[in-house]
Amino acid sequence: RARWGMRINYNGKYERDHIDSQLHRRIKQSGSTLDQIVAATKKTAVHNAGINLNFKATEKDILTLDFKAIFPRMNNFQNFDNRYAGTEAPSSKFRQTDITFNRETFESSLAYRHVFDPGKKEISVVGSVSSITGHRPSYYYEEGVMGQKSVSGGHPFNASLQSDYLTVLGKGKFETGIKMTYRQNNIDHKMYELDPATGQWELSVPLSNDLRHREYIPAAYAMYSSKFAASLSYKAGLRAEYSYVTLHSDMQRLDDHSDCWFISPNFVLNWKISQPWSMAFALSRRISRPSYPQLNPYINLIDNQTYETGNMHLKPEKSNKLDLGYSYSGRKVKVNGNAYFNYTTDYINQVAYMDKDILVMTYVNGDMFLTAGIDHSIRLDFLRWFSMDISTDTYYTR
Repeated sequence: RARWGMRINYNGKYERDHIDSQLHRRIKQSGSTLDQIVAATKKTAVHNAGINLNFKATEKDILTLDFKAIFPRMNNFQNFDNRYAGTEAPSSKFRQTDITFNRETFESSLAYRHVFDPGKKEISVVGSVSSITGHRPSYYYEEGVMGQKSVSGGHPFNASLQSDYLTVLGKGKFETGIKMTYRQNNIDHKMYELDPATGQWELSVPLSNDLRHREYIPAAYAMYSSKFAASLSYKAGLRAEYSYVTLHSDMQRLDDHSDCWFISPNFVLNWKISQPWSMAFALSRRISRPSYPQLNPYINLIDNQTYETGNMHLKPEKSNKLDLGYSYSGRKVKVNGNAYFNYTTDYINQVAYMDKDILVMTYVNGDMFLTAGIDHSIRLDFLRWFSMDISTDTYYTR
């Protein structure tokens, strides 16, 4: 008999934070200094609503629909008391920024699963779509007079279609699947400056930007899991994907594209040595694409000497990781240990550089990032009402 279920949820949040901070900055090449006292008030309101529908047509056919709507609003009002010293006579300026972040987010997914034989053979298809509309009005004041304002907006859109198949093969399980992912964003950022002579707002070309980003990612994977013996199990898989990216900017007269292949093997080995003892080994390779805040060409004026912006030419990170762990689970003592090694190329990192007298913070791809270490944790259960946890982490990074 057909059965269906429905779940509706809503949650909301409101926060108000007041932050006081001080900053001392010295520019080495010029010797100039900035002493800054900042008083900021942040107001955040978020509304989140969702609905889930589950339809079980038969014991073997299941259809699931999810829909979610998120409406976050954040306002950041900052007072800057800036004092400058350098080659010229000392000076001071009082600045204010009033920035509001608005985003309307809609997410939905539709999934179908057919079970040929429970736990042994099934196929599933999942499609998902998310759309975000963002707009960020910003106002900048100096000595109580608004001299700059900006209108910014982005429209990220993501869609994916995935199909997975699972079946029993020999003494183990075989899984395979394909996935097509598409993401895009239309970003516009226009900064205006007040012309004191005419009282008119003029577009600031150096502080404005735009970007049209498109990315297509077809991928396929296969994985097999089984046991060598009752105490020794493994999982081995391979994933391959191809990505094609296009960038277009009217302001920068940019029309560019790039593509790359990425092969990702993974292997996991679990060994139950005895009742309390077990060990695990894992090898994996992953790709992490830059987020839109990192790609975003917005120029955010932190103050009149500090800008923050993204880098639309960022490449994805590629990481290779090895893990070797063990665990002991006794009645009163539990021990977990893990040794790891992670080597990442095209590592995305935030950097700062000087552009004349302006400090610009942005993101770049580093050559590599390496981290290796050993961590341990021990849990001691002495009595019913008393336990103690001890943990250590020793690591090396470069």
